[in-house]
Amino acid sequence: MMEKRLVRKWFCISLVLISVVANFILPIEAKDLATKVGMEKAKDLPINMYEYIYLHPTNKQQYYRIHTEAKAQNYNFEIRNYSSKAKPIFEWMDENGRVFYKQQIDPAKQNGNGAILINNTNCPLDILLPNKNYYIRISTVEAIDENVAISFYYRSIDGAGGGLVSSFVDRLYNLCLGRKADAKGKNYWMNRLLIGDNSFFYYSSKDTGATVVKGFFFSNEMNKMNLSNSEFIERCYKVMLNRNADASGKKHWLSLINKRLSKLAVVKGFVESNEFTAICKKYQIERGYIELSEKDQYHGIYAFVERLYQKVLGRSADEAGLQYWTRPIIRKVLMPKEVATRGFFESQEFKNKNLNNEQYIRVLYRTFLEREADASGLQYWLSKMNSGVDKKEILNGFADSKEFANLSEQYGLSEYNNIDRMKYPSIEGLDQNDWRIQLAMRYEAEKRPGQCTEIDRQFAADVGISRSGIPVVVPESEARFGDQCYYSNNGYNGATHVAFYLGSGMCLHGNYLGAAKIAPAYLAGASKPVFYRYSGN
Repeated sequence: MMEKRLVRKWFCISLVLISVVANFILPIEAKDLATKVGMEKAKDLPINMYEYIYLHPTNKQQYYRIHTEAKAQNYNFEIRNYSSKAKPIFEWMDENGRVFYKQQIDPAKQNGNGAILINNTNCPLDILLPNKNYYIRISTVEAIDENVAISFYYRSIDGAGGGLVSSFVDRLYNLCLGRKADAKGKNYWMNRLLIGDNSFFYYSSKDTGATVVKGFFFSNEMNKMNLSNSEFIERCYKVMLNRNADASGKKHWLSLINKRLSKLAVVKGFVESNEFTAICKKYQIERGYIELSEKDQYHGIYAFVERLYQKVLGRSADEAGLQYWTRPIIRKVLMPKEVATRGFFESQEFKNKNLNNEQYIRVLYRTFLEREADASGLQYWLSKMNSGVDKKEILNGFADSKEFANLSEQYGLSEYNNIDRMKYPSIEGLDQNDWRIQLAMRYEAEKRPGQCTEIDRQFAADVGISRSGIPVVVPESEARFGDQCYYSNNGYNGATHVAFYLGSGMCLHGNYLGAAKIAPAYLAGASKPVFYRYSGN
């Protein structure tokens, strides 16, 4: 009896031990009949392929098969749940149907790009074995009452140049930040280069060498280094040209920065060089381009106008005002000195300061000569003002000075200091001192070609009027500059027509006898215009 009890006891202990060991050693679950059927019907998922599926009450699971390449691979797997309610399950199985990885796709836990990233940093399987079939099961056990949209993307890292991409990222950490790459950061940049920022299931926007370099150069870590302009240029040479800066080249780039060329524009110049193109080719990476905003492209003009706000009005520029006064310089409607005089010194805001003659002269010195007034100069100009010389004449004297021309050149504005003026006929009701009206007149004088919608959008962009948002009908009595006139019949061939409303009953029409034309809002033979204002304005 004792022996039987001992045998029974050891038998029970053995079962417990086997169970415990199985829980640690064996995968999460073994293949059942339903799993077997699902695997047999699994759809093949090629590498670098997006897949988009719906789960719904009559289809609560879907199987996919991945066949690995001839050598072992690291991998990335990106998955998105577009449902705000359901939390489906993502499972990765071996060819025996045993689950070795399980992840709930909770929309609340997706990253900033709306995705869950699965790779060898967070999955127990460090590497996919060669020439093997792996299976993916996506399912939901919830009683869902909506279609659950899911997209996922599989990418082999070591395949298709992944090793070279790894070296490229290591190089940027070393040359840009002066350190070795940390695992998390390196994984991030490799994902950007190999997979990209996938905003939609059908679109994968991979980063290029240019955009990744931009990410490093303007990262918080590099900004905290507080590099001097000289050090910044040196780093551009080492990263993008793979050499130290030569004296003449460095002098050239420093002079451009001193003329207010933005540092992003400098980096753009380097990444679009033949040398950086060759570097990207070596690492099998698309070089790409850096897109500049208007503010980066015309950094000197923006800085010049910001300075006028400080010197003349004694305050920081508001965004709307900054945009308003940079545009006439960029479009070459007004010269920099005209923006300074007409836009600032003759503004109501400046007039409201009620400066006395001496205060006025001191502001002129600071604005146009970039210095405080000397005693003799101050006395000279005060005597002129006290003798009755018009303020506008004195203002133009400062604006036309050699010192102000030199100051403008420092902001890279030399080409904007001479504008070939056109003489436009006066149009009743339109203020020709308004640079926007002058620009409309230039459109007409140049016989700018384009369909009506094209001219409307182009001119709106030039003067800073939005054509985005929802158009709302406004009464004709409340119509203002920037509204859009719509015609159901253009009075010519029965087609619809749009025009840019300038005010005082006048519009800038596109394709008016083949070109842009300023003409009344009410056109002979055309339908009555309907005035629209876009919500973006």
